[in-house]
Amino acid sequence: MVQRGRIDSWMVFIDPLNPHERTRLGDTPVGLKNVGNTCWFSAVIQSLFHLPIVRKHILSYNMPAVSIISSDTPQCDQTGEQQTSSQILLFMQELRVLFSLLVQSKRKYVNPSKPVEILKSAFTTSSSQFSYQQDVSEFTHKLLEWLQQAFAMQQVEGRQEDGEADGSDREEENPVVRLFYGKCRTEGVNEGNRFTNESSFTSFPVQVRGHHDLHSCLEASLVQREIEPVSNNETTAVKAEQETWFTRLPPILSIELSRFEFNQSEQKAEKIHDRLTFPCTMYMDRYLECNKEDVSARRETVYKLRHKLDVLERQLDRFTSYKSKRVALQDVFDLALGFAQTKRMRAEDCERDDDIQLPLRMQ
Repeated sequence: MVQRGRIDSWMVFIDPLNPHERTRLGDTPVGLKNVGNTCWFSAVIQSLFHLPIVRKHILSYNMPAVSIISSDTPQCDQTGEQQTSSQILLFMQELRVLFSLLVQSKRKYVNPSKPVEILKSAFTTSSSQFSYQQDVSEFTHKLLEWLQQAFAMQQVEGRQEDGEADGSDREEENPVVRLFYGKCRTEGVNEGNRFTNESSFTSFPVQVRGHHDLHSCLEASLVQREIEPVSNNETTAVKAEQETWFTRLPPILSIELSRFEFNQSEQKAEKIHDRLTFPCTMYMDRYLECNKEDVSARRETVYKLRHKLDVLERQLDRFTSYKSKRVALQDVFDLALGFAQTKRMRAEDCERDDDIQLPLRMQ
């Protein structure tokens, strides 16, 4: 039986007393123990572990011959760069151990406390306390940043052993850059001036509000027909638009769903619980810059058809909601016709009554 205990207002998983309940059954995937509202850690680590290429790189990582400062070393004896490098290498060491346990452990779940504690110290600052419900996107960015730096240190040592000079041209050899980093180009017009901006990303953010599927979210985020002008002068402000195209999609594409927005009336952030669907297989060719000409023409056609559909729906609404009443205009016509037919039938009945001749004895 799974039990949970409450300690200092956060949840901790309590191991079952029966050892058989802790034993892994066959090749069942190994879980991660919740050591205090660490679902954010488990979700990201398990996702990365189940990607074969990522799992291979982590398990085959060779620790560089750099002195790792123990976590017990006083921070006053470490420089900022040494402390960061030490944390990264300690984390990589513990992450390799954790991945190995997820592969070979005989238990249903393993304890990730050591890498979690290292990350906790990285997120904690002098002015804020670590949140046990750390935001998944923030953790993902920090994790990829550390992995990139860890593999960069490994590459530097390899080049030094081979007698090669350091160079930024070798950045693409970094497995994190190669697997997770994508590039996009944003083009648009603002106040009559064209602009172009190129950027790289590890996760692409999309808005959820007002959309029901992932393709709709991506279209809304990549194509904005009207954006806020840079100028604050409302008298000279003109409509602006922009489009974003992917110039390079990473083999592992991370899409960040923005499910929080600020509620102006209540002055607080609230979560969006709208249902969002996505296909098991997504074709991203419509978002690539190499298909820009063809896709732009198709988008314009779709835009015109949707505009025409909106006009027809408004016209239909005037028929189905006559004078803001939830009465269809067709029903109004039917009722009016029925009333007119009833009046005519009554008039004809009256005329027939006038034509009836009374019997002779009554005359």
